Amino acid sequence: MSLTPSDYDKAERKSPPRNLNLDDRCQYCNKFKSKDYDEEICECNQNKDFHPSSNKKPEEDKEKPSIPIIKVRGIECGKLENGALYAHFSMNTSVRIIAEFIIQEWNIPKPKLIMSIIGGAKNFTLTDQFESNIINGIIKVALKSNVWMITNGYKVGIVQLIGQEINRIKLSTFNKNTIIAIGIGNWGSIKNVEILTDMQTEEKNKKKKRIPKILDSENEEEDELQSGECYLEMNHSHYLMLDDGTYRCFDTKDYRTCLSSLVTIVVEGGEDTIRNMYSDLKNKVPIVIIKGSGRVADFMSRWLLSTKDFNDDSDEDKVIYEIDELCTRYAPIEVFNNRAQTKSKIRTDICAELHVDSSSKKLHQLFNNYKKNLEKELKNVLSGDSEMNKEKREKSESKKNDFNGELLVLLDKVMYCLQPGLRPLINIFDLNSETDLSETIFEAIYKSFSNLPRNIQEKLTKQTLLDLAIDWNCIDTAKEFIFQGSLKHIPKSEEVFINALTKNSPLFVYEFLKLGFDPADIFFPKNQFTDEENRYKDFFKILYTHDLVMRDETHLKNFIDSDKSTNDKSINNVKSLNRVLYGLIGDYMYKLYFDTEQAEYNDRIKWGLIKNSIKFEQNKNNKSLSNEVKKEKAHKYIMRDLFLWAILMNYIDMAKIFLCYMKYRICPALIATKILKQYHSIADYGDLKDRYMENAKYFEKYAIDCLNKCAEYDASQACAIILQQNELYGYVTCLQIAADAPDELFIATPCCVEAINNIWYDKLRPEQTSLRHQCYLLCAIISFGLLAPPLLDYQEKNKVRINLK
Repeated sequence: MSLTPSDYDKAERKSPPRNLNLDDRCQYCNKFKSKDYDEEICECNQNKDFHPSSNKKPEEDKEKPSIPIIKVRGIECGKLENGALYAHFSMNTSVRIIAEFIIQEWNIPKPKLIMSIIGGAKNFTLTDQFESNIINGIIKVALKSNVWMITNGYKVGIVQLIGQEINRIKLSTFNKNTIIAIGIGNWGSIKNVEILTDMQTEEKNKKKKRIPKILDSENEEEDELQSGECYLEMNHSHYLMLDDGTYRCFDTKDYRTCLSSLVTIVVEGGEDTIRNMYSDLKNKVPIVIIKGSGRVADFMSRWLLSTKDFNDDSDEDKVIYEIDELCTRYAPIEVFNNRAQTKSKIRTDICAELHVDSSSKKLHQLFNNYKKNLEKELKNVLSGDSEMNKEKREKSESKKNDFNGELLVLLDKVMYCLQPGLRPLINIFDLNSETDLSETIFEAIYKSFSNLPRNIQEKLTKQTLLDLAIDWNCIDTAKEFIFQGSLKHIPKSEEVFINALTKNSPLFVYEFLKLGFDPADIFFPKNQFTDEENRYKDFFKILYTHDLVMRDETHLKNFIDSDKSTNDKSINNVKSLNRVLYGLIGDYMYKLYFDTEQAEYNDRIKWGLIKNSIKFEQNKNNKSLSNEVKKEKAHKYIMRDLFLWAILMNYIDMAKIFLCYMKYRICPALIATKILKQYHSIADYGDLKDRYMENAKYFEKYAIDCLNKCAEYDASQACAIILQQNELYGYVTCLQIAADAPDELFIATPCCVEAINNIWYDKLRPEQTSLRHQCYLLCAIISFGLLAPPLLDYQEKNKVRINLK
């Protein structure tokens, strides 16, 4: 049974498990099978001589199960040479116990997603396209979220390629995130596993003679791999080594499926891949098949397309037909003398009655028209697993029969996977497409959640899905399956919006704003902006955290003064933020942030920015002031604050979205150029420095375009906009910001030139450019202005005043 996220919650609350040593392993088996040679081989794949005693009495074998079971009293755990943690335990150990062990002993954070990767156990060529679309896509998904990545842990095939990419990430100094990669394999199939796990003690660490044989694949000639063995991939972070007493056997039953309950990625693959896909689909785990990766992945992709006509029958889509159709009734019978005696002295013949389930008949009927071609192509795909094995099968009649028998079993599993009822759980990612892998994985996860009970879906599903969608930036799939054109489908929408802000997911922020979400409801709830003290407390607590401020992707920290007592740099109140903006923009900008509306009004009176009147007191005591007016003011301020926050954090795409939702855009765009050029001036040479200047030029161009549009409508008002003080931005003018930045292209626009001329001529008409008017002007200057009124023409008083608040 697969674990759900709630199971991991329970694991955190339980007491730690006991640390017991595994001191009782399989010592003997009572069943033996003969191979092509005379040497007797135990079911654990060891020679008969390996066991201390094989002479057992019949009475001791009565209760012996067909598969040997290890007597385990606990979990053996330790650390490998590469620092990775491992746990060695019986395959019969409950998955819940292992989950408790992982959470409590290994102290791994509870995952948002458990992603299993299965595929070919043979080496194949890594093309540039495969590396960029698949390997990097898988690692990208693991890095951006708290994801457990589950593999078989063997150094071969797709797992080896993933391990190499993990190692590259570890060596990178730019990425601080840790990838949780857990290898789940069979203890007896790991080459030199006893030596590997013995490296945890200091005394055994000194024995370096054996280490190269284990960790270096170049020594494979000295220590040749046997059939059923693989080297351990040493770039994983954790290993779960399951033990059923066998050696050189890769089988781990459905342990991986029970632990990884959200999504499985299929890359290439062979026989084991088909078994794993069958096990996952049987447990309702969605699958993402990488089309173009080869073998089984391509085979399944082709046949999903070839049998798409199943989808036309709506009734069949709802039914899932099983292949576990053999119901057996056993009855021991008397043994008669038979010349063909087996090597065992004791023999019990079994009479079995087999009953075929009707559902299996229906499954075969569904594929009646395809079965012959399906079997033929499957045989070709699996026969190509190994040319050496193919030659052995041709020489050995028994092996050929075994292969044909196994082929029929795999054929049933393939038909089970292809049936209409399970197709919604199968998703195809085309290696040659431009679609991001994370989008396909997210869609697959959503389909798996739809199989959960409705109460769990409402409380957990959409919240978890949205967290993953924001981490992976899967806006298209989220819009289709979650948003669905309304915020009513979003649980805890305020938390999701904050998550999108802090994780720099501009597309999700845009979707929220487009659907009518007002950020003021989060930061200024219930008229907090106009009626309460310390109105910015939530704003600083959420958006100006230490981790965000100290990020390497922004130079904001260089403009923050250190605290004298703690020597820490932080922005936690209006005073510290005003001081930062003062240093970035200039002393000509008055304070922007105040704890209360009364404090803002008093500051404006102090500096003579507004007239001292009783208007404010009247509005304060006026109970008829509507909530709509208060809400509109709060919305105007919070959009300004979010825009400046995005610029300070260097979230440029986020800032562009907020700018689109602001009424007046020229002044904030010019302020953005000023801040980014300040960052550029102190940044070291590199991509970040270049991006600062590139983005500054973008906002300058944006301001120019807005100004030109205004000039097309009314040139005189466009000039007035340039010279108008902006109360919302500390009473600065656009021309002040542009001149200080400096934004030379903006200043060179016709509107700015005309506005500068208006400043130069003040109340005089700037059109007086003839020689006669210049002489009149000279006379007016010489007479100290006494002759100016009769000689010069004055402008009419401008009756139009643009209020930019």
